[in-house]
Amino acid sequence: MQASEIISYRGEQYCLFANPLYSYLVTRNDISFDLYTTAHWRGYQGYWKLEDDKLYLTDVESVNHSIQTIFQTSDPVLAEWFTGTIEIGFGEATHTEWNITYENYLWLKLDNGIVSDKKIIKQIDNNYIFDFGKYKGKTILDVVKGKINTTFNREHLFKEYFAEVINFFINKEYNKRINIPYFNITEDTKTTLNDIKTTTVKYLLTTNFIAIEKHFYVNSTGEEETEKFSQILEDILTSDFNLLRTIFKKEFPVGDIEERTFLINGDISYIEWAIKKIENFSIPPHIIVKDITQKFLRKFEIKRLNSTIFEYKPVIEEIIIKLNDETKKVNLEKFQNKFEVIYDFENDIYIENLSEEELYNKFGYYLDENSQLIVEEEEYEEEEFDYQDNDNQYSEQDYFDAMTDGQLGDYDEFIDNGGDIDDIDTWARG
Repeated sequence: MQASEIISYRGEQYCLFANPLYSYLVTRNDISFDLYTTAHWRGYQGYWKLEDDKLYLTDVESVNHSIQTIFQTSDPVLAEWFTGTIEIGFGEATHTEWNITYENYLWLKLDNGIVSDKKIIKQIDNNYIFDFGKYKGKTILDVVKGKINTTFNREHLFKEYFAEVINFFINKEYNKRINIPYFNITEDTKTTLNDIKTTTVKYLLTTNFIAIEKHFYVNSTGEEETEKFSQILEDILTSDFNLLRTIFKKEFPVGDIEERTFLINGDISYIEWAIKKIENFSIPPHIIVKDITQKFLRKFEIKRLNSTIFEYKPVIEEIIIKLNDETKKVNLEKFQNKFEVIYDFENDIYIENLSEEELYNKFGYYLDENSQLIVEEEEYEEEEFDYQDNDNQYSEQDYFDAMTDGQLGDYDEFIDNGGDIDDIDTWARG
């Protein structure tokens, strides 16, 4: 988790979710930062101030630079180089290992360091988890994008997928389901796969080829089994990944789909179905408001080296994912009603769904520097004391002591000097 920039606003410090100094530093080739801390890979900690609707840089901490070395002054510097948006988190905070989110954010649009617009917004979590259907336990982004668009190493992803498919066929104890492209399964195919399970199959798998060791077992049709098995693998890999089938072994009719074969590609059609058919289901509109261009594994190209060894290469296409306007409209209405927000299409943010009066009453302190924070005082009823001297009631002296706390001296002296106990209430009220 990286440390945020710190901003002072109305005398309090907040986390600033932006890096306004970056757009200045890219113009200064003479400035580079030494390693500061692992929470500051940018090389520095910046401190800011928002005052009179202007953004100022007040300090820079780093190993080798300061505000003085960068701007030749120790005074606050107006961020006139910065045009863009920043967010200041406030309210209840939620911490995770890699992130921190706040109940609300003050969103500011700046032109050359001067605020031109303010809004109260909410951060919407992309990682809504399905609690129904075939993708139960997966997040929205899992289903929209698939692994191929989120992994850092596609070659490793495909190798893992291929290894899991092979293990499914050669391991008798494999008890999960797998997803494979739809290909023609003949009786001959079933015979070969059943025979493979009863023999020991060794193979070598890399990120670009697969080699199966021949065991020279000839089946009833006179074909060598490992050669036949290699051909089946080729048939699977060269089939269209746009059309998948789930397969399992008869001994294990119930089981999860193996993670390494699950959601290689995204499944936007399932998202569309869920929006239309599941009553309380919707997704953050910003995910689908624009057409999504992403990668899609279509199939693998195969180059045979011999009967049991071949090279494989993924065929990856760029596809445009879009939902129709009616689905987007239904999703928008469901989402806004559920989370009590309004999606601002122009700025791609979620605004509190409040009237101007309600918004100001609730957040005026953050929206207007001149507004005062109103603290409601608790109402209370004055307690009437009965100071008759008996076991169950306060004595006159007890009442005097309780009300004056010694500020008027001793009770006896007060009375001797002509004090009247009836005047104590008037005195206590000032």
